[in-house]
Amino acid sequence: MARYLSILSVVWLFVGLLAIYLPWRRWINLPIQKSDELNDLKNLDDVVIPRTFQPYDFIGGWRQGGRVEAGLLMGATIFGLHAIGLYGAENKEQAGFILVTVAMVWTLLASWQLQKALLADNALEVARINAGFDEKTDVAYSDDDSTAGLLVDKITGLRGRPDQIVIVDGNFIPVEQKTGKIPEKPHKSHKMQLLAYIHLVESTTGVAPPYGVLKYGNQNLHPIEWDEQNKHVLFSATKEIQRLMVQGGAIRNHNRRGKCQSCSRRYACDSSLV
Repeated sequence: MARYLSILSVVWLFVGLLAIYLPWRRWINLPIQKSDELNDLKNLDDVVIPRTFQPYDFIGGWRQGGRVEAGLLMGATIFGLHAIGLYGAENKEQAGFILVTVAMVWTLLASWQLQKALLADNALEVARINAGFDEKTDVAYSDDDSTAGLLVDKITGLRGRPDQIVIVDGNFIPVEQKTGKIPEKPHKSHKMQLLAYIHLVESTTGVAPPYGVLKYGNQNLHPIEWDEQNKHVLFSATKEIQRLMVQGGAIRNHNRRGKCQSCSRRYACDSSLV
């Protein structure tokens, strides 16, 4: 039995490697699943926006494998472990114990991965409900999810976590939720924050969102376009902040004691009102 399992393991391994290096899906005219969503993303961190293991438009071959190839390699591994267990066993009881142990390990690993997937999906669903999005809105990212990573642009030094990133017409749209009094028009600071998130989504995915959304309350939505004017506003402010960090000279631009009281940088400010 150990020999048979070893042979089967080698055969599955060979077939799996062959399937990875040859475009067999094209040869048999296998239907390729299409999608209108963005699938040509680059430099995308799995922790930020989880990738699909076998994305839409996947054709395989030439060192690219999908679910079929993964199944073959996984089967080769399992058969190989069972063959090793049977070959090293001195009696049937010991062989049975080894096989049961291996099966339990595989089951625990599969359960762990399934739990992670279910928790992540549940967190995104809760974020969608809390944000008041429609059921058809696909939430790709939420800062409420403990696995949500930090979006970082190493060139400008910008970094942050938008409240949500939703998929609208195949585009990743950052959404920033604001609480409290609803203004007649978006505050300048809120607009600048959202512009930074739009740029972070673009630098992370390689695809520019056409706009972002500022959301006050449940119904008050303000789309902010990612056009040349707003790009200039963001990058000019970023350069000015970088200059002030190097040369110094930043001064307080208001006379509101309450704003100073709630400022998270008050400890390092030499012109605080409180």
